[in-house]
Amino acid sequence: MTDAQNVLFKRAASKQPDKASGTIAFVQNYYSPHQHAIFEQMARSGTDLIVFYLQSPEDEGRRWGGACHKTTYTVVRCPSFAVGPLVFFWLRPEPQTVVLLDNNPTNLCMLFWAFVLKLEGKRLLLWEKHIPDHFKPRVKQLYQRICSKILCAICDTAIVFSDMTKAYLRSLPTEIPTKRMICVVPDASGPLVRRSGPIRSFGYIGAGSNRKNVTALIEAFAALGEADVSLHMAGMVPMSVGTAERIRWWGYVDGELREEFYRSIDVMVLPSLADPWGLVVNEALQRGCLCAVSTACGSAELARSIDPRLVFEPRVRDIEDCLRTLLSLPQAEIAFLREKGEASIAPYTIDNGAKILSTIVSEEIANERSNGRPHLYHG
Repeated sequence: MTDAQNVLFKRAASKQPDKASGTIAFVQNYYSPHQHAIFEQMARSGTDLIVFYLQSPEDEGRRWGGACHKTTYTVVRCPSFAVGPLVFFWLRPEPQTVVLLDNNPTNLCMLFWAFVLKLEGKRLLLWEKHIPDHFKPRVKQLYQRICSKILCAICDTAIVFSDMTKAYLRSLPTEIPTKRMICVVPDASGPLVRRSGPIRSFGYIGAGSNRKNVTALIEAFAALGEADVSLHMAGMVPMSVGTAERIRWWGYVDGELREEFYRSIDVMVLPSLADPWGLVVNEALQRGCLCAVSTACGSAELARSIDPRLVFEPRVRDIEDCLRTLLSLPQAEIAFLREKGEASIAPYTIDNGAKILSTIVSEEIANERSNGRPHLYHG
């Protein structure tokens, strides 16, 4: 674990979350279980918050879960350019602090809201997860960077989720202050499975798009030529490959089937060409698996803190070398890495995430008041 991570988690463990004064409005592009869990924990701890989910339920293949209809916090669902939420901000003075989202599908909306809300005197924070991403077309990169730079110029502080996100902001360049948040997922439904024995199965869960670099993983696995080593692929339709007898295709997995998938693998491999974090890494580590991650993933910092050999360049030969290294490890070293992985993921909890996020917002409000900049509604 890095020094910065140690400081972050010690702060979260040493105190109850600061309760931010006033109503806090968070803008998100869609409902997701891990973000919902953080907001629920914040609300149960006394934070008054409203969350705007901008995209329609069908966007990006997501559906509103039952949990989204039974929230402790207030939920507003709307298309990105709906007038309703904007009117809501103008007519209701409660959300003095608004956390906007830097996200490509909704950036034009975010820019408009940022200008309007700043004129109204709102305190603006920026939810930032972008990373240096050379996989995107140049025109899209330019559009994204322009939008990010304008948002950074308007907002007071950026909430970042990885070292790669901080590097992205430095590359713009921008002088916006940053506060570090952590990527977390809900706890595993069952007890931690402490594995023993050698590494003999690798796994991947996610989409099969080019961005995820799945074909490189399959090619690297095929190059191993190990008859007793298997690869488990979940979250996508089967592909036509020459090593079909050593690859198990799980399809979409959820609930108990997802837990069975994790029990079937020794190492989760995330070979993405660009990934802001990779929450499956958290899920796998929570369940006792090791994780090997490409340098293009935000979660590489977590894997690297366990062992630098768990991080590879997203090329076929480098993926193959990483897999061969893991297969060659003696059992005592594997046991040590598993223990270190368990310790490294332990602080990445919903409770700690809620504490850190609440503290970030509270400190921003306190700093603004100490600097003699009272909010317009309170001035």
